[in-house]
Parts: sequence; structure tokens; C-alpha cells
Amino acid sequence: MTKLVSLNEIGARRVSLSQVSNNLELALSAPSGDPRYWRSKVVAALTEFKAVLSDHVHSSEDGFLKAVAADFPNQARKVSQLLVDHERLQVSIDALFEKVVHLEDDGEGEEINAVRLQAIELLGQVSRHKQRSSDLIYEAYKVDVTELLASDEPSGEPTLYLT
Repeated sequence: MTKLVSLNEIGARRVSLSQVSNNLELALSAPSGDPRYWRSKVVAALTEFKAVLSDHVHSSEDGFLKAVAADFPNQARKVSQLLVDHERLQVSIDALFEKVVHLEDDGEGEEINAVRLQAIELLGQVSRHKQRSSDLIYEAYKVDVTELLASDEPSGEPTLYLT
């Protein structure tokens, strides 16, 4: 029997990814007239993003994705895609972080715009990953995770366990 996976835990990770994505977007859209200040905001947002993404990857791969792979072999391709997403997301955020950290203190607008474009691509990757994850949850368990997250259920109470 596979491990029970709380849908609330999956939902909490999704919410955390959304929050750090929003925080990153806010940092990126801050005025860049003082490149040092702008960089510090973006580095802080990326540091938080990296931590949340790392937790998401480890928790998903040891819980939800392992359970789906074991219980629904017909979903193996979709599980594999989510695993590839995890790897790509980690590579993308590491590359973006390095680019931001190494920006010159008097960074030109072109450099900052390049960082912003790279970050927008990362945020798009996160969005596509969340869409694929929602589709997999629905196809395996016939549950719309986005509807459950929008409900008024108390956050500490398990709404559903995926087995």
C-alpha cells in the first residue's frame, strides 16, 4: 500500500509556490533606478523561491508523485513530465539567481531587462507545472484541487487523503 498523501499538503505547497511567484513578480517590477536596491529585493525573493521550490520538489517526489506512480501506472508519462519539470525549474532558478547575484552595482537597464525576461520564463514554467499537476490529480483521483483550495475548509483539517 502506498503512503497516504494529504490533499491539503499538496494544496499548501501550491499556495506557497503561488506566493513566492507573486513575491518574485513584485520584486522584479520594483523600479530599477537603484540597481543595488533592486538586486537586493530580487535576491531576497529568489532565495525564498528556491527554498519553497526545494521543499515542493522533495515533498512531491517522496509523496504524491510516488503514490500516483505506484497506484496509477497509466499515468507514468505524466509523472515523468512533472519530474522533468522539477529538474528544469531548479536549473532555471539557479541560473537566474546566479545572473542576479553577478549583476554589476551600476547594472545597465539591458541587464535588468534580461533578468526580468528570464524570470518571466521561470514564472511561466511554474504556471505550466501547476497546470500539469492539477490535471494529474484530476485524472488519477477525480478531484479538482483548485476547487478544494478555493473552499472555506479549515486549513488544518484534511479534506481528502489520496491513497
